Amino acid sequence: MDDRKILKKKELIIIFVLAILTILFFFKIPASVSGNLKTDVRKIKIACEKLENREDCYAKAFENLTKTTDWNHSFDVLHELQKVDKQAIGCHFIAHAISSAETQKNPSKWKEIMNAAPGECSYGAAHGALEVYASTFPDGKLPKNEIPNLCNNPDGNNCTHGLGHLLLVLNENNIPEALKDCERLPHNSFGKFECFTGVFMERSTASNLVIHGLATEEALNWSPEKLPELESLCRDQTGVYAIACWKETAHVVSVALHNDMQKVLEFCEKAQSEEAARQCIDHSFGIIGASYHFELSRMSPICEARAKAQDFKNRCYANLVSATLSTIPREVPATVKFCGNISETYRKACFTTIGNSLYLAKQEYKDLLAKECAKAPDEFKARCEQGGDSEVIFYAGT
Repeated sequence: MDDRKILKKKELIIIFVLAILTILFFFKIPASVSGNLKTDVRKIKIACEKLENREDCYAKAFENLTKTTDWNHSFDVLHELQKVDKQAIGCHFIAHAISSAETQKNPSKWKEIMNAAPGECSYGAAHGALEVYASTFPDGKLPKNEIPNLCNNPDGNNCTHGLGHLLLVLNENNIPEALKDCERLPHNSFGKFECFTGVFMERSTASNLVIHGLATEEALNWSPEKLPELESLCRDQTGVYAIACWKETAHVVSVALHNDMQKVLEFCEKAQSEEAARQCIDHSFGIIGASYHFELSRMSPICEARAKAQDFKNRCYANLVSATLSTIPREVPATVKFCGNISETYRKACFTTIGNSLYLAKQEYKDLLAKECAKAPDEFKARCEQGGDSEVIFYAGT
């Protein structure tokens, strides 16, 4: 081949490359479409990192990402983002947005998506699918006869708790009507109780009520001035409703009192029953733990609020582990180390909680559980991996 032909061939190659680069320049392919993990993490982090409250920004970014890829990729990106930004660890609304975007692609598959939803991020993904399904009915009104059929696996992905949130919105912030709808569920008492907690959490936190115009922005001001209103709300309830109400005040109370466990204890102990007070306190452990981004190595001081109360400390350690794993299941190594480092008095309940928290987890977490629990003290290995009866009783309804 003579030099002119070689030169001509090189020119054609250069022209072709320039043409491709021109197309890429003028018709930029979003990173989300390519599904490039590292690129998507970087773009989302840069877009939101300068905001004080990043969760709303992250939720929107992951909604857009899921629309152009799929929810498996979005959760992979979220896991990587959590490694570089601790503010992404509180991911309930992010998971909600991911699942919602995935369900909107084919709303008829809502139940399939809800049942496949990962339990991490405090079950936000299951809630997202459920809300999309409700929106498919005229005016977003869920027929009453549909309610008993919605949550076929209430223990698996916290469906009934998400349903409680939804029912308060659909009943236009009418608590008695929402609770009456929860009673339509055919499930065991725990399933119904979780529905009640969803109703009262929505009333306390009000995020969906505000979005749907059923409460003012003032409802999102979680200041000490809001606490008398919550106390009055819960005192108006009786029986299991009162227990559910006091439990869910923990979200607002912990923030309003700046995660001061002593002050939280004082508030919770105003409850009209011992069980209601205990639920409020126990739920606060996890809420305050979230303010530490579930860094268990820093969370032990929470349990020193009553240093001499053995039952209190036992419940505290167990609830911190439970809250951590319900939000970030892959933190098994940290929980095993945490339980191994606390006083021997509290290790049994702590290790048992690890196994109980992940008994319905995906296989990848069960494999991780088996690997890490092998490092636990011999007497706790089986409890760590398989769970079991515990002296710390997590409320199961009445």
